[in-house]
Amino acid sequence: MNTASNKQLYNHLVNYFNEWKKLKYHPNVTIKPTINSNEFIAFTEQFESHYKTYLNEGHAINIWDICCIGFDEVKHCNVLSWLLDDKGSHGFGNEFFHYFIDYLYNRSKFQFTITKDDINIPYYTSTEVHYESDEDKKSSRIDIKIANERFLIFIEAKVQASETNNQLIRYYRLGKKESAQNKNKPWELIFLTKDGRQPKDQQDDDYNSMLNKVICLSWQEIAVLLRRFSTIQSSRPFLQKVLNQYYIYIKRMFQ
Repeated sequence: MNTASNKQLYNHLVNYFNEWKKLKYHPNVTIKPTINSNEFIAFTEQFESHYKTYLNEGHAINIWDICCIGFDEVKHCNVLSWLLDDKGSHGFGNEFFHYFIDYLYNRSKFQFTITKDDINIPYYTSTEVHYESDEDKKSSRIDIKIANERFLIFIEAKVQASETNNQLIRYYRLGKKESAQNKNKPWELIFLTKDGRQPKDQQDDDYNSMLNKVICLSWQEIAVLLRRFSTIQSSRPFLQKVLNQYYIYIKRMFQ
């Protein structure tokens, strides 16, 4: 059984289950099946041997399952930071970062302040970046920081936990301050959650200003970006496989 046949079998399965999910129970309506019964019987008779071949060729492997990332926020942030890092071992430089920025710009063009000229300059990507606040003496930890002399991006990612102690407001103030200290360079605050929700309402004077600045993003959107990006990596089959596996993993984890 060659790889092309396995892929065709996989696509048939996906299409079958997608159609099956769309079926609704209507007791007074006769629904004409769209699946040919003879074809389905022939398919099921061949399924076991095809599935064994599928397993033997390693197509069931997902390295992210094996790594047991689960709902670990720090691990997911490390992977996302790696993807966005222009010096990452993935080898595609800033391609995914540009893909990510283009998506954010098209989605929030009246809100987004960073330009393509800004991101063409080398930048650095860091995780778990700690700041000490002069205002309330609390330590803040930015999940992902991406910056150069021309722009600044803070990403606060949530997997299962909720924000605490006015996190987004504190990060808004930190970003605003760092921007002001660097010739008012453009900066963005991204809030990444399971469903792309807004930060929780807080009784704070800066809450509405923060809402006008923050870009709320979902993990499902990250999954879609990965899927689209992986389709243009045909010249890098191993990397394409890794990207697609992470797409499948987070699509499943955050559905």
